Amino acid sequence: MNLSKTEVNQFYKIWLTLLWRVNEKHQIIEGFAKPELVDGEYTNPETGTAIRNALWKNPTWIEDIVKEDNEWFDEEEKAILLSWRKHYKPNNYLVMEYRDEHTIFVSGEPNRQLALYGVVGLADPLKTLLNNKIAVIKTVLLPFKDKIVFDSHLELNLEASKAPGLGNLKNQYPALKRNVRTKTQF
Repeated sequence: MNLSKTEVNQFYKIWLTLLWRVNEKHQIIEGFAKPELVDGEYTNPETGTAIRNALWKNPTWIEDIVKEDNEWFDEEEKAILLSWRKHYKPNNYLVMEYRDEHTIFVSGEPNRQLALYGVVGLADPLKTLLNNKIAVIKTVLLPFKDKIVFDSHLELNLEASKAPGLGNLKNQYPALKRNVRTKTQF
């Protein structure tokens, strides 16, 4: 499953504008242009990975942008941004199962119990993006309305995919999904 076209447009409007505003304030990438929506396509679709990485190292920047930027975000968008600040979850996730309603991400956070997240794709289903394979990816999970999405950046983590404990987790997954509730919202 993935977001509706309207939701995709709203997500990317918020996300790309946030990246642009963060860059305007902190000058991470020279010449990163403000994205514009033209005929359903963004004129500046690059994800600005360096800006994204700096943002997640400094998540209080989101609050700063929300406080200062009355021109770029309406009240609903500001609420979404503040929910990102409050609930963002950067991690390596084991993508375990593709369901019709979402894809199951398993999070093995250090010193914490395993967590299951039902994650929805953005413009395309995750099943399509990841070739229907079990994989370890590095990303940031975010709330978006009544769903969990990712911040548009998926990084295949090959080193973690070869980790010795991964086989154990695959074997434990049936019991895990019986005993742990899958989170579909933050």
